[in-house]
Amino acid sequence: MEAAGGTVQTRYYTPASVRRVLRGHSHPTQSLLSADSDPAAADDDDDDATKAAASALVASLPSPAAFRYRLPDPTARKDLEYYRDPAHRGYLSYQVAPGQGPSLFFKTPAEVAAGGVRRRAGKAAGAAAKGEGRIW
Repeated sequence: MEAAGGTVQTRYYTPASVRRVLRGHSHPTQSLLSADSDPAAADDDDDDATKAAASALVASLPSPAAFRYRLPDPTARKDLEYYRDPAHRGYLSYQVAPGQGPSLFFKTPAEVAAGGVRRRAGKAAGAAAKGEGRIW
């Protein structure tokens, strides 16, 4: 699909959400954390025919408010980081600021270099500081 000029985007689904989409009870791509999905405004590189086809496809779907259920979003840190990663083509990659990494836990190399890494003093340093004023 990408070789033909299209895009691929990974999306989080649970088994229950797949069943709801297949039954027509849930929108196939929209959830609370999804970015606005107007394909005509998304890519400036696409030609007019591609934008028109994508707009017609989105227009043929009912609005997300017309469905009974909404799609779930990931809640586990590992899943959130996966779908925030542009390398995995995640649907939440729009949330990552330029120069930042998709991780919610680890600092990016730029942050570590700028601020340094703070480490706790070892037991020996703490013991020496405690026993400084002792006589015996």
